[in-house]
Amino acid sequence: MTIGGRIASHLVNPLVVGTDAPPIPSAQVWLAAYDRQQGPAINLSQAVPGDPPPELLLAKLAAAAGDPASAAYGPITGDASLRTALTGEIGAIYGAGPDRGPGLGDVAITAGCNQAFFASIIALARAGDEVMLPTPWYFNHKMTLDMLGIATVALPARAEAGFVPSVDDARARLSARTRAIVLVTPNNPTGAIYPPATIGAFKALCDEAGITLVLDETYRDFLPEGHGAPHGLLATPGWRRNFVQLYSFSKAFGIPGYRLGAAVGDAASSTNSPRCSTACRSARRARGRRRSPRPWPISPAIAVATATGSPRGRRCSLPRWPGRPAGR
Repeated sequence: MTIGGRIASHLVNPLVVGTDAPPIPSAQVWLAAYDRQQGPAINLSQAVPGDPPPELLLAKLAAAAGDPASAAYGPITGDASLRTALTGEIGAIYGAGPDRGPGLGDVAITAGCNQAFFASIIALARAGDEVMLPTPWYFNHKMTLDMLGIATVALPARAEAGFVPSVDDARARLSARTRAIVLVTPNNPTGAIYPPATIGAFKALCDEAGITLVLDETYRDFLPEGHGAPHGLLATPGWRRNFVQLYSFSKAFGIPGYRLGAAVGDAASSTNSPRCSTACRSARRARGRRRSPRPWPISPAIAVATATGSPRGRRCSLPRWPGRPAGR
């Protein structure tokens, strides 16, 4: 609200006002002003898929858009067909059998991976608590913590160590207020791939400290061919304890505009998750973002794509930079 051209500051949450603005809009302004005289512009500020969605998915999306049921409310934790397909894919990728891997109740479908992170954090921490983020961090993670009044504890990821954070560094930064450690692998923005042993060691530290490991695997489908399972946590008995896995369909399926993500594990299956998800969706509507498509109507379409073909071979590529083939 403005009064006399100025923001009525007493009506605005100071935590929101004090949060750093996202860098992507600034980068877009710079790109628009660049005259290309020094060569083509290469935008490294945002991971935009370089390919359109697969044809099968496009056909299913078109059919879903014409279904009157798509205008109705959907299940709070997401369409059952998509959650079932996702649990099956997780079992195939991580070697988690049906007796150990995630079940339907462990999965919540969200309006993008950012909502999965937001819902997980508000289920795990409150104002005044601490959450550890590796540096350099994904800016949306830091923005979420700042807006919620949760202190960010910087966990260094040094270049000489391949930008992989150290468990010893994390242990030294634990306090009575620490509620979670966040890891992103493959990492945004460094691209570092955390070894399975390192991920396992962080999970062991979280178990020891009684805090939660939040593992953002948005880019897991772009691991090098032959890499194998990203980690062994989901095939380990008791994996649900102190663990949340985050995932995004945006990059691999080439559908960032549809805002579709997932949370798997402890916070996703907790009784708080539906409350958190409902609150997040209400907040998005209150901000006027009504034009973003709902995730549930397209869930059956994504379920078909998820259940078809090899887990990684069918995915979209990263952008084709000038003179280079598409990365994966």
